[in-house]
Amino acid sequence: MYFSADGTPSDSGTVVENGTLFPILENDTNVVVFSDLIEGHYQLKVNQRPMYQDEEGTQQFVWSEILTVACEDEEQPNEELEENETLTDSADIPEDIEEKIIEKKSPEEELKEIQNEEKRHKRA
Repeated sequence: MYFSADGTPSDSGTVVENGTLFPILENDTNVVVFSDLIEGHYQLKVNQRPMYQDEEGTQQFVWSEILTVACEDEEQPNEELEENETLTDSADIPEDIEEKIIEKKSPEEELKEIQNEEKRHKRA
């Protein structure tokens, strides 16, 4: 994830977070949660899987939309969460997203599932 206080993160930003996302199926979504963000602009750079390399074998990537974080002026009470309490009421999470959160798979399982899905699409 790239950050820029007053510009476009993909042009002038600095890397503030690194990580690995599980592969995402076509037309599917994934929830990414970050904490301790400061006011400014953020953008995710996501490298595509190796099969999406160009003809020269160069790794391809996509940029997310720019996410702008604006902090509220007045301080909010900092109440500690109970051990089993979450930041978001589960009623606010779409059902398909909630299932993905509960049914976490290893990256290897996700990749195998995607490869099987791609094979099914090729046969169809």
